[in-house]
Amino acid sequence: MSNTNLTGASMRGADLSGADLSNSILIKADLSRACLYQANFENAWMDTADLNMSYGKSTSFKDAKMRSCSFRGASYKNSFFWGTDLTGSDFRGFFGLGTAFDGAILHRCVNLHHALFYWYRHRTIPGPPVYEPRTGFFKIGRSYLENVTFQENAGFGRTRHRGYDNE
Repeated sequence: MSNTNLTGASMRGADLSGADLSNSILIKADLSRACLYQANFENAWMDTADLNMSYGKSTSFKDAKMRSCSFRGASYKNSFFWGTDLTGSDFRGFFGLGTAFDGAILHRCVNLHHALFYWYRHRTIPGPPVYEPRTGFFKIGRSYLENVTFQENAGFGRTRHRGYDNE
């Protein structure tokens, strides 16, 4: 599906796992609640796209134009926004553990202070990680399995991508 014009398309709740939408036009596309697991949106033009509550583990948005997009409640773990223009995008409730924004344009983005980029875990007390800092907890900036039952490393093989090393 690369080089496709999907302007205004409704793909709400679609499973686009592994889809190649590189160089496509998705202006005002509705991708809310879509599964974008390991999808490729490199060089896509996605201004004002709705990505609310979408899921995108190991998704690549390298060099995409995503001005004024909405990522409310979206989860993009170990994903790539390298060189992406995200001017004016909304990140309230965005979860991006291990996500890379190298060279991204984040001018006038809103609600970045409401986005989550880290887990916190107690140094001695066992249990799952939490999303807010607490006394005695340390910050975790990337996914791992260890004895935690989350399958957070499913896309780990893709994190070594064009010079980026997530270790």
